[in-house]
Amino acid sequence: MEDCLMEAVSLLQELIEEHSISKNIKKTMTEVVTVLQEENELAIKCDKAIQILTIGEDPTIDVFTKTRIWSLLSMLESIT
Repeated sequence: MEDCLMEAVSLLQELIEEHSISKNIKKTMTEVVTVLQEENELAIKCDKAIQILTIGEDPTIDVFTKTRIWSLLSMLESIT
């Protein structure tokens, strides 16, 4: 389970470093990384992250980024 969590954080960090993603989306992803690195139970961290990642419905996000976010959500849901 921890490997999956580390993979999720890695994916988020990749997205944060992309130049094509807007600042508000990067800010949200940075918030998710912070949540995933907290000292809470794994299920609690994943649930908080999933709630924050509802930005997938934002019309300003390109299709490729949305797909990666949905993949990330799926990954987090499999942990809980």
